[in-house]
Amino acid sequence: MNSGDFPVTIKRREVVAASLPVQDHWLPMSNLDLLLPPLHFGIFFCYKNVERESPENMAALLKKSLAQALVYFGPLAGEIVANGQGDPEVLCNNRGVDFTRACAGVELRDVDLYRPDFSVHGKLVPVLLHGLLSVQVTDMKCGGVFIGCTFVRSNRIKLLPSFRRSLFNPRRRPKKAPTVSRAGSTTSTPTKSTASSPNLAQWH
Repeated sequence: MNSGDFPVTIKRREVVAASLPVQDHWLPMSNLDLLLPPLHFGIFFCYKNVERESPENMAALLKKSLAQALVYFGPLAGEIVANGQGDPEVLCNNRGVDFTRACAGVELRDVDLYRPDFSVHGKLVPVLLHGLLSVQVTDMKCGGVFIGCTFVRSNRIKLLPSFRRSLFNPRRRPKKAPTVSRAGSTTSTPTKSTASSPNLAQWH
């Protein structure tokens, strides 16, 4: 069998939200996020079933852990929407993370991890359709588990180039410390003794 040619069956799709209530709030995008095009990143983890747990128990444990983690990493359970000015921002509304259960007719050792774009992407690592994070748990033929995650960086609202000068405005304006201000305000005027010596006068 070709290392990228194996069947993957979707067993269930659901949304996992934070296990505790989260107050809705907005997070502005950084200037880098506003300038860069949409970027999706994928990461995966491979595990052997050492303790011989059933696939259902492992999936339930992962869902519970994900719900607990989203309490502390609330933005991952949100979504990117436009604010009142039309700029993309992260709305932390606990929409949840897309969680997919699947099974693959291949063993872990037969998956070509050296070419993940061919063997993993879209099969064992999900395609992000909603929100900021998507997780897929796949039961392998050997009894192991393949966990694939896809998350987004940068906005997904505007794909056209933007020439707004406001993108270069700092989110937090810099402030000078009082010590720096005092140090920068000290000046000295060359005296007759120093003015007669060019090597000394040039340092004032």
